[in-house]
Amino acid sequence: MLLVLFFISFSADLSTFLFSQSRFSYPSTEFSCVSFRYPRGESYEDLIQRLEMIILELERRRENILVVGHQAVCRALYAYFMDEPISQVPHIEMPLHTVLELSPKAYRCDLKKHVLNVPTWSQK
Repeated sequence: MLLVLFFISFSADLSTFLFSQSRFSYPSTEFSCVSFRYPRGESYEDLIQRLEMIILELERRRENILVVGHQAVCRALYAYFMDEPISQVPHIEMPLHTVLELSPKAYRCDLKKHVLNVPTWSQK
């Protein structure tokens, strides 16, 4: 089994930014969570474009691969392999403390969720 660890960041300067303010900056017909670019950050469109080469490499591999990344990165990869529309990428739920196992099939992947028993701060 080959273990490949990808660390892909999705960072932005959110120190002076409120997401609710962005809705007032754009008319409702123009606002898109996919194309919205965070201050000093990137949009989901930017992220998806940046992931293209990694997706090609993931498809080429025949070994098991473990991808660890920010939730936005995981959403984009999940949407690609599960054939979800790009417009839904920001709304895909990525559960915490869970390994999502995707097994390639024709035109889609089978999904298995493996919940990890990780204690939270309140349980310590």
